[in-house]
Amino acid sequence: MTYVLRHSPHLTSLHLAGLRLPTGSSLSPLLTTLSECNHCLKTLILEDMKLSDCLTEILNLLKNCQLEELRFNDCRLLETCSNKEESLLQLVTALKKVSSLHTLSLAQNRLARNVCVLAELFSGPPSSSMKHLDISSNFIQPAELLEFAKRLRTYRPPHKLIIDLRKNPADRDPDTWDAALQRLRPFTLLLSMGWKSTNMMVDHISNM
Repeated sequence: MTYVLRHSPHLTSLHLAGLRLPTGSSLSPLLTTLSECNHCLKTLILEDMKLSDCLTEILNLLKNCQLEELRFNDCRLLETCSNKEESLLQLVTALKKVSSLHTLSLAQNRLARNVCVLAELFSGPPSSSMKHLDISSNFIQPAELLEFAKRLRTYRPPHKLIIDLRKNPADRDPDTWDAALQRLRPFTLLLSMGWKSTNMMVDHISNM
């Protein structure tokens, strides 16, 4: 894969899913190659793979790209981080500097209470030009979404922001969840639908 990427300097879109490496191996070389050889990349979609040991390489990639769409879906981004909040803040700081980025997905990464850090995307300067944020399937509790909403309301995104909140346990505390949505609605378009938190265990078992 890295050989192909090195010889594709004009590549603009890449979608990889389900990469499995031998025990002890890392996807760091893949990200390093993208950073060094694929500066024309506009869309990068990585899903169902382990990137929790690749934060440094991800940060370097963001320094050397002009991505418009970035999706890390089910990439276990924070799984092995000793300080998950600090690691996510480093990622957010780097993302803010990619002025071309308008779509970001961090779906299925178990962000949970650390979701509040994402509000820093819109603190400035610089403030992110993000228009679509997918944080679905992240085990976000109602109280955590309310805190995220409070922080985001303080910063106010410069554009109407689409936020995907589907498949989070809103039913754990419907009143608090609704209060969070009310705070978000004036400056966001929300994708949120009824979903039973008991389905989280079903989803977990189905992917074991």
